Amino acid sequence: MISASKLFANTALLAGCVVLLGVTSGCGQLNRQTSAQVHAATRAIIDPASIYSTVLKESTELQGTMVDGWFHGEDSRSLKTEYAKASPAVKARFACDYQAMLSQNKQDMVNQWQSYVPWSKRAAFARKWWSDPKNSSQSESFLKADRWKQILWMQESLRDGSELWWRAYEKQFPEGIDSAAAMAHESEQDMVTNFKESENSSPRSFSALNKNDY
Repeated sequence: MISASKLFANTALLAGCVVLLGVTSGCGQLNRQTSAQVHAATRAIIDPASIYSTVLKESTELQGTMVDGWFHGEDSRSLKTEYAKASPAVKARFACDYQAMLSQNKQDMVNQWQSYVPWSKRAAFARKWWSDPKNSSQSESFLKADRWKQILWMQESLRDGSELWWRAYEKQFPEGIDSAAAMAHESEQDMVTNFKESENSSPRSFSALNKNDY
């Protein structure tokens, strides 16, 4: 006859094994889900337009609004140039095309800080994009604006486009983004805000730019 104490011990052991099996199974499923999220998130970096619908949703919801702490958790989303008048769809397309340009230029600041794409190259992309009537009905307004206003428009679109895409990316893949990626994004935005050509170049103000170069 099995003693009461031994029966209790065996029952407890069996229960513990069942619980452990359940936890292990749950962890395995969670790991598979996380792995899939990471894979999808990585794919979106290569093909930024794959999350266009999420970017458009973000852009539409924020159209005409001011958001505190939008940039770097400090600066508000208070758009002041003609870029603000662009439709949500145009803003979303610019955001995806901008990220695609960075991907094509092999930017990967999580693994290589030096891969940061210089501000001048970003500005050249933005100028070409906003000048093209195929991209926006605002192209004529952009081309008619003086050089100073064009650069302010370009800079605002670069900062906001990056943030729109990133916020949509976070929402699309909540389990697929780590702290290193978030830190890289914040650092990139800081360098763009300061018109930097590389991580080691000095920050510049708007008034310090040679407008004819951009």
